[in-house]
Amino acid sequence: MLRVTSQSHSRHGFGLSLLLLTALASTSCGEDMPTPEDGGSGPMDAEVPRSCGDGIVQPPEACDDGNAVDSDACRNTCQIAACGDGVAQRGFEMCDDGNEIDTDQCRNNCESARCGDGVVQEGVEACDDGNTVDDDGCTNACRLLTCGDGVVQEGEACDDGNDSNFDACLNTCVEASCGDGFPGPGEACDDGNTVDTDACRNTCVIARCGDGVVWTGVEACDDGNMVETDGCTTTCRVETCGDGVVNGGEACDDGNTSDTDACLNTCLPASCGDGHVYEGVEECDDGNMIPTDACTNSCARAACGDGIVGPGEFCDDGNTMDGDGCNSLCSPAGCGNGALDPGETCDDGNTISTDLCTNTCMPARCGDNIIQPVLGEVCDNGDISNNADGGNGDGCNALCRPTSCGDGFIDLDDASDDGNPAEACDDGNTVDTDNCTSACVRNVCGDGIVDMQDDDPSDPDCDGCEECDDGNLSNTDGCMSPGARAGGGSGVLIECRSARCGDGWIQAGIEDCDDGNFNNNDGCTNVCMLPFCGDGFVTAPEQCDDGMDGDNADECTDACRLPVCGDGIVQPGEQCDDGNMIATDACDTYGTGNPMAPRCAIPSCGNGILQAGEECDDGNRDSGDACVRCMRAICGDTQIQRGVEQCDDANTNDTDGCLSSCLLNVCGDGFVDLNDTPPSPDGIEECDDGNDVDGDACTNACNRAICGDGIVGPGEGCDDANGNPNDDCTNDCQSPRCGDGLIWIGHELCDDGNTNDADACSNTCVPSSCGNGVRDMAPGARLEECDDGNASNTDACLNNCLRNTCGDGFRNIGVEQCDDGNSSNTDLCTNACRDAACGDGFIQPARGEQCEDGNTLDDGFCNATCQRRCGSGIPGYSAGMMYGDHCYLFHFSTERYVGARDRCRSVLTLASTGGRAELVSISDMMENDFVRLMANAGGAPLIWIGLGDAATESVYVWLDGTPFSYTNWAGGEPNGGTGENCVMLSSDMADPAFGQWLDVTCIDAAASICEYSWP
Repeated sequence: MLRVTSQSHSRHGFGLSLLLLTALASTSCGEDMPTPEDGGSGPMDAEVPRSCGDGIVQPPEACDDGNAVDSDACRNTCQIAACGDGVAQRGFEMCDDGNEIDTDQCRNNCESARCGDGVVQEGVEACDDGNTVDDDGCTNACRLLTCGDGVVQEGEACDDGNDSNFDACLNTCVEASCGDGFPGPGEACDDGNTVDTDACRNTCVIARCGDGVVWTGVEACDDGNMVETDGCTTTCRVETCGDGVVNGGEACDDGNTSDTDACLNTCLPASCGDGHVYEGVEECDDGNMIPTDACTNSCARAACGDGIVGPGEFCDDGNTMDGDGCNSLCSPAGCGNGALDPGETCDDGNTISTDLCTNTCMPARCGDNIIQPVLGEVCDNGDISNNADGGNGDGCNALCRPTSCGDGFIDLDDASDDGNPAEACDDGNTVDTDNCTSACVRNVCGDGIVDMQDDDPSDPDCDGCEECDDGNLSNTDGCMSPGARAGGGSGVLIECRSARCGDGWIQAGIEDCDDGNFNNNDGCTNVCMLPFCGDGFVTAPEQCDDGMDGDNADECTDACRLPVCGDGIVQPGEQCDDGNMIATDACDTYGTGNPMAPRCAIPSCGNGILQAGEECDDGNRDSGDACVRCMRAICGDTQIQRGVEQCDDANTNDTDGCLSSCLLNVCGDGFVDLNDTPPSPDGIEECDDGNDVDGDACTNACNRAICGDGIVGPGEGCDDANGNPNDDCTNDCQSPRCGDGLIWIGHELCDDGNTNDADACSNTCVPSSCGNGVRDMAPGARLEECDDGNASNTDACLNNCLRNTCGDGFRNIGVEQCDDGNSSNTDLCTNACRDAACGDGFIQPARGEQCEDGNTLDDGFCNATCQRRCGSGIPGYSAGMMYGDHCYLFHFSTERYVGARDRCRSVLTLASTGGRAELVSISDMMENDFVRLMANAGGAPLIWIGLGDAATESVYVWLDGTPFSYTNWAGGEPNGGTGENCVMLSSDMADPAFGQWLDVTCIDAAASICEYSWP
């Protein structure tokens, strides 16, 4: 009888009889207790009796179900499972944390804590009243009722569950209304006051020009219409001269304060005589009708040639021609008046003759007998007929400078008193090597100056220049003297030429000889050197001469001799050359012993001569006689000596087919032939015991005794040699048994040859199956991931012996919150098997979610209950404002157009639910006023809007695709052409273009407003 101890009582009322019945029903006889690796539990929580797990209840056991499962009715300690023992019992307990705390995740009744169970879970629930009433102080989400929890309570007019003040219910749980200070649904603005003349009207509509109410500080008037000439303009300004609108009594109005354009500040058209210079039309305007003052009646400046004798003019014939009685200066004719009159070549307006124009109105020149320093003249005798002194003795040349050597003019006569002698030449430079020296003397050979430009026609033997000129008469110092000729006789004239080999003159210290010819074999070579061995020229008694190139192995040695065997030099084709005629030393000069051997060859084995280091030399290469490679034949030299050896493998190994005695290995010689190399009569042997006993471990055929050879050998119980593994003698010559790997027909269903009970065949030779409590890990068929021995699909192991995983459609209680068997994250169960919840990063339409930003904060574009909201809390942006169903956000920093555009697209879209964010587009005047007001409130004088014509000039498109049907260009805009492709809106009240659009360059900087819509 099973004895019940005090430990088997449940703390919270689980049925003891049910636990006992379950324990008795699950007890099995003779099963081994699985190890932790087989799916059982780890360390037990109490001392386990040695017999616990044998399936028999023995004192002090309260139960014994014979398995290692710790989560069934009988624990691994052989005590009856109970709530509070720390182990959750499958099918009975949802959890078991082993403590008495009723406010943690596991209740004292072993149920998982949940909202509505009447117990407040610490750190998770604020309250728990155990009912489903949502307005009794504690909500169904176990939160205390507060304004913003979504439940309308006493004292609240509404409660929409968020902290937004821009929807129908404020965060004070008061219904939104015009005047509450928050722009709600249907309101364009709400400033919370009753003033009707500020930016937000009392009807919560944004103030605008044309609404009939004057906006204080912004509008000067507002007549409620779009008529431009009724005293109040369409931009709500009082009409005045200069406002750009032509009103009654005005002839023009260009809207500026300039008096130099077509319309004066008095709103009258500009005209000549009004005292204001019309830029680009009038040169002057003195406001009178006097034609002879500085400004004519046609508003042109008075000038010589206009036909009117003005201030400072002698005459004015209406042109600027000289010589017609009134010159181009409108002054009287005459030399010195500064005008070119008839008969004058120049007129500089003075009477000075030493400048560029003389007082006769002729240009200054050399030879006019006037010294003009401005022309660089030092003298001027009025004679430039030739370039020489001419005998007049005045010492002034054709350049009006004193004559001198080097001025380029040859002074042929020295009759003057200038102190310069007569010149033979004068080339105007100080170069001594160009035929005329710096002393104006002709350059000749022997004067010590090298003439590089000899053009003296009296020297027919010179080819135009000197190579050298040392100023002496020596012909052996490297430079030929005047009159020198080749060979010293009547040869070619070589005066002032550099000495060279072959000219017949021996140069001291340079040439050995110089015979005046180029014959290399007459005792003097053509390089003027005496012949010697190595000079490259063959002269007696040389056999050859290759220039002593240092190579004795070529066709000519460095001794100028032809190469021969015995000269001590190894030539091509020679193996050696020791410089003697001895045939028996290390170099066989004449091939002694073998007449056919080459000369100068190294002695070798086989030449029939016994050399040092040879034991024999029979003059042949027969490896089977008594002399092998000039050594006496022996066993182990790898050569088989005929008639003496059967084999010779040059080693002492007796197991390779050839014994160390050079005899072949045969069965029975006591040596095992392992590789039969060289081949022996008996081939490879498995063994060789050197006897003829056939029943021991080695047969008479030198094979090892094995099972199946028909002979019962050592260690064999039988040997029937039939190959049938299923009879009374197995193929391993043993009696059959379970675990030997062979199925004994009629006795076993399987036999895998091991003692592993977790493979396909158990230790009793019965096939394993799913549900037997043992995990089948054998390769092959279907591998079991687990086997807990039950049919439950809500624990860690399914009843198909696969692990319970998220996505299989079975909820693993205590691990998974849900499992719907799909990979969708947008239904009520995520693919992580967690219950869908706001803040999990996935939009679940079934839960009524409109958005999901992965948190439960009331910021960005998604609030704490996953409902859409206009953005807030985004760095760099103001809190969003709704207009219609779109959200607008103001960005404070100024940046270029591309930066503002990309910021809208990236920052806002990533923070949203996938909607579209772009620079703001404007569809009508109301939206334009809303955007202008928002920009003005942010303190930005200019903002980017999402309009441009970069793709096609003058074809404007909105970034978000809004049709381009409404425009609000400022006066004169757009006017930038291809250089201005982006658009700003002016929000500066001091700007004449306030509230209107300007086309600008895209690299300008401004603040921006982003517009956001949900998908």
